[in-house]
Amino acid sequence: MSNGDFLIIVVTNGVIVPEYYAGDSLFSRENYLFLNVGTGRLEPPAEKFGVLNSVDVPGYVRLGREWAESEAIYNMDAVLNFLGRDCA
Repeated sequence: MSNGDFLIIVVTNGVIVPEYYAGDSLFSRENYLFLNVGTGRLEPPAEKFGVLNSVDVPGYVRLGREWAESEAIYNMDAVLNFLGRDCA
């Protein structure tokens, strides 16, 4: 596997801890995307971290504070369309 062959979307609404991903040899912004489902903006902690703020995704629907993971799944089509990717 190489960079860009897959995309793991990590749902977050707060701080990204870089140490959690230090041992992953395939970790890169091409393979990992942090989807911020919070209402504020989240900046990446380093260049190799890709962050997408849900507030930037057209058509993103908020389901409520307790529904972060469900909200991300519900909006996955809008997220992937925004990124120019499909679910194939």
